[in-house]
Amino acid sequence: MNSGLDYLKQEHRQFEQLFDQYLNSNDWESKFRTVDQMISIISGHASMEERYVHPLYRKKIGNKEGDFIADRCNLDDQINKELLQFLMDSKPEISIKSNSLDIYDATVKKFMSVEKDHITWEDDVFFPKLKLLCTPEELNDLYNSLMSSLSTNPTHPHPLAPNKPSTGAKILHPLAGIVDRAVDSISDKFSSG
Repeated sequence: MNSGLDYLKQEHRQFEQLFDQYLNSNDWESKFRTVDQMISIISGHASMEERYVHPLYRKKIGNKEGDFIADRCNLDDQINKELLQFLMDSKPEISIKSNSLDIYDATVKKFMSVEKDHITWEDDVFFPKLKLLCTPEELNDLYNSLMSSLSTNPTHPHPLAPNKPSTGAKILHPLAGIVDRAVDSISDKFSSG
């Protein structure tokens, strides 16, 4: 049986590899491509957590603590989506001699710091507690939900989109994902041709 929590932890390791890739690169074009990958992958990951993991936690805890912890997770995701949106919208020109690249780099590092803290907390506290509360069947169901969402996850941050199923996240996130993929496809065609 597969576990949705194990899958999310594997994605966390992928994020850490992207962070290392960014930090170890001296080429700005390569750094920008890595940030683009971070934006796409982490936006989808946050959406899956907001649509499936946080509601499961609320359901399993069933009290104010469950709401408090799930809301704290949503807050982390919200902060990260704001930073990712800034990075997506504010890519400086490499050829311009200014401190824009330094500011961009500092913002990427700030994002990575916030995300690393979030990953550590999820891996060490949140996921182990949720694992204790769930049956293997529930964790497998979570895995299946995550897998079925992969083709429609957003690839852009959408910080203004709802982040709870009760406010429409389960409906709006896949719609945003479809639009994101169409925009990405058009953008790819223009950049390659």
